[in-house]
Amino acid sequence: MTPKPAGPPDGGWGWVVAAAAFAVNGLSYGLLRSLGLALPDLAEHFERSAQDTAWVSALALAVQQAASPVGSALSTRW
Repeated sequence: MTPKPAGPPDGGWGWVVAAAAFAVNGLSYGLLRSLGLALPDLAEHFERSAQDTAWVSALALAVQQAASPVGSALSTRW
């Protein structure tokens, strides 16, 4: 008799985690990157200039990028 091939060590949950991470990254980057499409409407609604309104997405991206070393260190540790 030949031994049965071993299944995935995590029971297949690795694919679920990979799909969830793909969805979260796609939605978060997609939302931030597409905010420029709504920029004129947001500037008009809040009665601000486009330059002032653009700070919203710029700061969101800056915080995300600044926090990435912390996330990397945490994921490496745990």
